[in-house]
Amino acid sequence: MKKEKRIIIFLGLGLIIYSLLFTLPVLAQSETEIQPEELEIKAPQVLPTSGVYPVKEFFRKIRLFFAFSPVKRAELRLKFANEKLMEVKELAKDEKNKEIIEKTLVSYQDELEKLKNETEKLAEQEKEKFLERYANQAIKQQMVLENIASQVKGEVYEKILANREKHLERFKEVMEKIENKEIIKELESKIKSKEIEIMPSIRISPRKELGGFCGWSTKASCKTDDDCLKGGCSNQVCQGKNEKGIITTCEWKECYNADAYGLKCGCFKNQCQWIKK
Repeated sequence: MKKEKRIIIFLGLGLIIYSLLFTLPVLAQSETEIQPEELEIKAPQVLPTSGVYPVKEFFRKIRLFFAFSPVKRAELRLKFANEKLMEVKELAKDEKNKEIIEKTLVSYQDELEKLKNETEKLAEQEKEKFLERYANQAIKQQMVLENIASQVKGEVYEKILANREKHLERFKEVMEKIENKEIIKELESKIKSKEIEIMPSIRISPRKELGGFCGWSTKASCKTDDDCLKGGCSNQVCQGKNEKGIITTCEWKECYNADAYGLKCGCFKNQCQWIKK
């Protein structure tokens, strides 16, 4: 039974990570904008651009100093990470904040890394309960990053994409530690639902139809093949030429080789997708 339980949990986890990772590249304004209260924090009043922000950081350290239990420290790390993410969201409203946005993103990722270390210190029963809470918030953090990316461009846009990718890797690590299959099913349901809709527009090319090819298409609108081009680090994405450059993890798989499968990125039924040459 224990082995069967682990298999069920692994399959559920795989489906969740698949839903997140394969929708990573496409960024569009989310219909549901996450509010600070949904991350259990207040809207930021003092931003990193303020001269008194170091005082805010000082009091964060004081709170951590007097947090003696591992659970309390983990809760504070999650709270601080959420606060810094919302600070980035506010900073993104002004293009002049480019450098401070990048610094705050680094601070946000650093907070998540410290959160990861704190969770390792939790007792098993405490860990399961806390990770369930964190996993729910991690999905919402992804939506906030998506919203921020829709407001920025250039180097800041690239930084946001990189942060989303790192965030997904951490989310995967967290989910692998959750053994309750009911929690896995609940999170899977939230990702699929309109309540937490994470960039649903990217579609995976059916491998059976394409002879095992595992690239994917954005299904961008097109009129001719010239409206489409290959994207992604390994040229595994077929996208519209007017879409923003799609960033993927840089790994090579033989099933990304479109030429070996006799495929090209072209316009078919007014959508950019992989088709037979």
